[in-house]
Amino acid sequence: MARPTKQGLDYYPKDVKAKYDTKFKYVESKNSVIARLVIYELWDLIYGEEGYFTKFDSIQKVLFLGDLPIDENQLDAILESCFEIKMFNRSLFDKYSVLTSASIQTRYLEATARRAKIPIISEYFLLDQNSYRNIFLVNANNNRVNDDINLVNDSEKPPKKRKEKESKGKESRVKSKNPTQKKIYHYYESNGFGTISSKTKQDFDYWVEDFVKIGATEENAIALIIHALGIAIDRNKRSYGYTNGILKDWEQKRFLTVEDVLTNDKKIKFDKNIVSSDREWKETGDDF
Repeated sequence: MARPTKQGLDYYPKDVKAKYDTKFKYVESKNSVIARLVIYELWDLIYGEEGYFTKFDSIQKVLFLGDLPIDENQLDAILESCFEIKMFNRSLFDKYSVLTSASIQTRYLEATARRAKIPIISEYFLLDQNSYRNIFLVNANNNRVNDDINLVNDSEKPPKKRKEKESKGKESRVKSKNPTQKKIYHYYESNGFGTISSKTKQDFDYWVEDFVKIGATEENAIALIIHALGIAIDRNKRSYGYTNGILKDWEQKRFLTVEDVLTNDKKIKFDKNIVSSDREWKETGDDF
């Protein structure tokens, strides 16, 4: 089921000759060939999660380094080289701990041209808003920027009041979500995923709704999400993107409880044991 507020990309275009680019070679020559892997991993992180940027504070750095054969000093050196050639925007990183660039944002908006509306954080945006018809600017708290909703002339006051009332009703429905969903946010932040953004909170809320739509109770939907986060922790893949992939798989398989997941895991393990036993029997050459 499609995420109503999907931000990231499932795939993105990469020039097969990128490694021969002068700027790319510059970063490699200063930091060894490992810099190429680091850049590819950073692109995957950016395009796969928020789509056009990634928060890269000290916590995210540690998580990012988990699967790489380098230390923080080497990572900082690679980033410095990237800033020198403007592969990433230095000022936004210094001010907000954000990795992005005009070219990354251009690629992202080209890839999402068919989406109806795309929220873009105004503080991070490096392009001309007027060049894109399907974007709207929000601030870091995901509140719309320069919205004319409060500009009401006398002739429009009655209908505007009705709209305001309707809007408040919608807002109250959003706020009336089951408080137990906060368990997800607390589990996320308490287990090394970093500070949860309003966007990620919203995505988890939509996941609860999606599992409920296919038949799960809200309690079981929340338990499924926490179980998915636990799997990400066990595999040392602490990111929303990885957890999102697990949840997509479960949604497609229509798992409605954690018990459904565990039963499926047991079946997979059993099938593997059968295949392994069959292979061993064939290798011994026993013939009944």
